[in-house]
Amino acid sequence: MAVDLVDITTAVYDFLTGDNAFNTAIGGDASTAGRLRFSQADKNETYPYAVYHIISFNDDSNMTNDGYKIRFQFDILESEEAGARACMDISDALRDVLSRAVYTITNHTQTQLRMDNELPPALEGTSWRQVCDYVATGLRN
Repeated sequence: MAVDLVDITTAVYDFLTGDNAFNTAIGGDASTAGRLRFSQADKNETYPYAVYHIISFNDDSNMTNDGYKIRFQFDILESEEAGARACMDISDALRDVLSRAVYTITNHTQTQLRMDNELPPALEGTSWRQVCDYVATGLRN
């Protein structure tokens, strides 16, 4: 059975919109999801918000295990007025949450996300944008 990307992206969303500093930083709280979007945000999304994408999926199987590596990219966006530091604070909260994350997804074991690349915030039009890449690794049961 193949790795189900829907299960994995849903689990990442559910994990990141739980009771944690990242979710709070993007407008959520313990019982409400913040402004984390998959693939694209609304045209007039309220700042700050984050959008995550699947950049690549690689089979990491061997003779006995079905494994995978998935590269996620997170775009963190903040208003020009809030500044670059606000973007970096949200990025730090994301890194803190994911650096301690080991979770199980249905039919998968011990999925982990680790930071792979982070670019400094850049002013794009009227908003600050910071890009962070994470790699999810795991095994399918």
